[in-house]
Amino acid sequence: METLSYVQQGMPGALAPAAGHATPGILETAPLQLRPGSSAEFEKAFAQAQALIAAMPGYRGHELQRCLERPDHYLLLVRWDSVAHHEQGFRKSPEYQQWRALLHHFYEPFPTVLHYEAVPTCTAPRGLAPAPQPFNTDEPAGDGLLPI
Repeated sequence: METLSYVQQGMPGALAPAAGHATPGILETAPLQLRPGSSAEFEKAFAQAQALIAAMPGYRGHELQRCLERPDHYLLLVRWDSVAHHEQGFRKSPEYQQWRALLHHFYEPFPTVLHYEAVPTCTAPRGLAPAPQPFNTDEPAGDGLLPI
């Protein structure tokens, strides 16, 4: 299946603001649990709805991640200039009403949306993190779990 994502060109790295942005911005997170068996319909509706959010002032980019362990579970990550751009700008817009009509009937239960900011002293800048080291996924770590 195709991963649904849209990242606006110039999306900021972890520490540095994007070109034309004075601040690193915020990250909205929404863990989405869907009605059982509705993933395919949801992904089609999301592919349509993403244009609505991408056109909003203060929007920087988003990703929709599908859970590997739990069917019908997703994580929506949206980058905004500020919480106000999300809460007052998008949520009070006519576009949000269209977003709601396209997507909200899939959620069971309705998601809790939270906003985060980067911790500058604890975040690697994009592109400067060390390359991941290979590991054997067949051998559990000392605690019996596979490494993350």
